[in-house]
Amino acid sequence: MDLIYKWEGTNSSDWNDSSNWVDGNIPPLTTHSPFPNIEIFGGCAHPPILSSKHSLKIGDLTFIEFPETLTIESPVTANTVSGPGKIILANSTFIIKSATTLDHVSVTGNSSLQANSEVIINTLIGTSGTFTTLGVIEIVSMNYSGDLILDNASLSFNSRSSLGNVTAKGRSSIIAMYLWDIVIKHLIVEDFLTLSGQISMKTISCPGTLILANNSIFIESATTLSQVSVIGNSSLQAAEEVTINMLFGAPSSSLTLAGSVAMHTINVNSEYTFTLSWPPITPFTKIGGGTLNLEGSFQFSSPITIESGTLALNGSIILDTVVMQGSENISIITLSSTSATIASLSGISKSLTLSGSIEITDDVTLSGGTLYIEQSMTIPKIIVTEHSTIIVASQAVLTVQTPLDESLLTIQGSVKYVPE
Repeated sequence: MDLIYKWEGTNSSDWNDSSNWVDGNIPPLTTHSPFPNIEIFGGCAHPPILSSKHSLKIGDLTFIEFPETLTIESPVTANTVSGPGKIILANSTFIIKSATTLDHVSVTGNSSLQANSEVIINTLIGTSGTFTTLGVIEIVSMNYSGDLILDNASLSFNSRSSLGNVTAKGRSSIIAMYLWDIVIKHLIVEDFLTLSGQISMKTISCPGTLILANNSIFIESATTLSQVSVIGNSSLQAAEEVTINMLFGAPSSSLTLAGSVAMHTINVNSEYTFTLSWPPITPFTKIGGGTLNLEGSFQFSSPITIESGTLALNGSIILDTVVMQGSENISIITLSSTSATIASLSGISKSLTLSGSIEITDDVTLSGGTLYIEQSMTIPKIIVTEHSTIIVASQAVLTVQTPLDESLLTIQGSVKYVPE
C-alpha cells in the first residue's frame, strides 16, 4: 500500500518542517513512482506553502473535510486532485496527469496549469500576472483579469466571462458553452485559434489563423486578419472595417457578414460548398475548385475575380464586373428560382459555363476560351479578342443584340441576332 503523507500544519506553513506532518513524515522528493500521496486536513492552523526549490512529483492530492488552501511556489506534478481545496499558484507550474476537478484556483505572478487529461476549475480568480494554460480545461466561474496564454490549450467557459489580454499559441481553442458569451479585451493569434460560441473582442492581432467553428464573433476595432477558416455556420460582425487577407471555407460551411468586412481572397477547395451571406465591401478573388455561394439580396459594385470553381448566386443579386482569371474551368449559376444580374464578364480564356436565370446588361469578352450557355439568355454585346467558342445547349437560345465577329468564333447551337 502506498504511504499517505498527512499535513496538519501544527507549527507553521513550511512544507519542509517535519513537525507539520503526521508522525514527522515529509513527502520525499522522488523522480520515479510510486509518488507520495498527500492529504491536507481542513481547518489546520497553518495552510501549507510548497516553496521547495526542487520539482515535486506526487500521486493523489486530497483535501480532507473542510476547505483548505495549498500555496504552490514551485513546479508540482500530481496524478489527481480531489476535495474542497483552494490552490494558489504563485509563480509556479502545476501539472495534473488525470482528469480531475479543482474547486478553487487563484493565480498570482506568472504561473501555468497543464492538464494532461481534462481538468474542470469551478472557480478561477486573479488580478495580475500571466496565467499559461496547456491541455483541455473547463472553467465554470471566473474572475480573472490578468493576462492569459493558451499554449496548445482548449479553454471552455461555462459562464459569462470577461478576459483581459489573451495570446493563443500552437493549436488552441476558446469555447463559449451553451448561450454564455465571452468578452476579450485584446486577442493575439500567433498560430491557430479556434473560436466556438458567442465571442466578442475589443481588439485583435492575427498574424496566424483564426478558425470560426459554429461561432458568432463581434470585433469592435479596425484590424486585419491574416487567415480565417470557417467550419459549420458562423457569423462575423464588425463595428469598424475588418480586412481578411485569406478566407477558407470548409465543406458545407457558411459565414454571415455584418458591418464593414473586406476580403482579398476566398478559397473553397474542390467538391466543397461555402455560403457567404452578404458580400465583403471590397473587390475579392475566388480561388479553389469548389463552390462559393453568395446569398442574400444586394448590389455589389466592386469587381469579383474568379480563378477556378463555381460562383453560385442565391437571391436577388446584382454584380457589376466579374473577371475570369487563370486557366481553370469556371461556372456561374443561380440557385432555386432566383435570378441574378451581371453587368459584364471578361477574361474568358479557358471555359465559362452560365446556368440559370442570369441577365447580362453590358458585354462579355472572350479571350480564346469557350462560353457554355445552358439556358436561354440575352447578351447585349460579345467582344472577341482571340479565336473562341460559343456552345449553346440544345434546349436553349442565345440572343445577341450586336452582330458577332464570326471570323473569330466557332458557334455550336442556336444563336440569333436581335438588334436592341
